[in-house]
Amino acid sequence: MTERRWKALPAPRLLDDLCELVERWGVDAVRFYDANWGVDERRSRAFSEGLIERGVGIAWYCLMQANSIVRYEPETLDAMGDSGLYVVGLGGETGDAAMMRSIGKHTSGDANERAAWELDRRGITSWVTYIIGYPHEQERSMMMTLEECRRIAGRCERARPTVWPYRPIPGSALYSAALELGYRPPRDLEEWGTIGEYHLDETWPGKIPPDVARARRLFEHLATLKLGLPRGRVGWWERRARRRLETGDLTGARLEAKAFDLYHRLTS
Repeated sequence: MTERRWKALPAPRLLDDLCELVERWGVDAVRFYDANWGVDERRSRAFSEGLIERGVGIAWYCLMQANSIVRYEPETLDAMGDSGLYVVGLGGETGDAAMMRSIGKHTSGDANERAAWELDRRGITSWVTYIIGYPHEQERSMMMTLEECRRIAGRCERARPTVWPYRPIPGSALYSAALELGYRPPRDLEEWGTIGEYHLDETWPGKIPPDVARARRLFEHLATLKLGLPRGRVGWWERRARRRLETGDLTGARLEAKAFDLYHRLTS
């Protein structure tokens, strides 16, 4: 709809608006819903330094492209972290370069991993979202995506790589291909409203091979366990999960996952 046009409020105007929200309503956190928030590095830096200079003390969250982060000067990223940026949403999309070209995105090489690392070492969480099960995507490509997620989770303490099943969306580049391959979309608005949690449920069942589905579940188990979420603490099980993500050695990991499930049930 926008033909990729990008218009943004100048940093001073954005700072004025934000300061007014803080003063009038006591806002202490804000999320910017703009997938291209970081297009203009000068604006990003001016905004971040402006927050610091004004002493606003607000936490903020934005959505950016990995390529923007890896091309930024270190001083810009430092200012963003110092100004209260605590989460960046990154559309990782895929770990397969050929698939990346197919979906029309220009993230290059290891930009997703480099971006997650640059944020992590500045104390900023990266929420990196990936998709598997694109039309015509092969099992090898899906496994490459899961492997990239594993590397990010293993290296970056604060990174939260997440893998979702592909959802055909009208108007997107691959929607017509999905229809040609047999996808049957919802018939009315009410039915469309039932698939909002597409990141949890497959809206196009049968597109993800069983081996990939098992690998995805294992990754999610290890990534969640590494954070200490199931038990609310970090102990032997959690350190073991972290080590597996760091090294990529998954020999016996499924058996361990079953053992942990039994242990957790018995001790909770």
